[in-house]
Amino acid sequence: MGNLDANTWIEAEQYYTRLRRRYWRCFLGMPALFVVGALISVFEDKLNRIVRGALLSVFVVGWCAGCVGCLVTWFAIGRFRCPLCGKRFIVAWWGSWPSDRCKHCGLDLGPAARGSAKSPALADLAE
Repeated sequence: MGNLDANTWIEAEQYYTRLRRRYWRCFLGMPALFVVGALISVFEDKLNRIVRGALLSVFVVGWCAGCVGCLVTWFAIGRFRCPLCGKRFIVAWWGSWPSDRCKHCGLDLGPAARGSAKSPALADLAE
């Protein structure tokens, strides 16, 4: 590995950013569904039986979709390989919390790297 062109870096950065955004959308979307759950519990006696069932269905389906989305996306983030060193980008023996830098070679795939030339691939873009 070790050799990285600008197009490969840009594709990897875009894919990794999409994965992280999808994860946070699913993760933060699940607690947002508690608003629906709170509406069900607060207005339980006043809601029509059909409306209550529909809201409960939205809550359950949304919560399950968020859980599945988080799980699938987390595994995709864990399987993502660094385009520079070829190792798993976030997986290391000391921790696997996702960050914008490779845990092994330090390649930065964050959005800030695109604008500030922190990544070695950006030198190719400037030429």
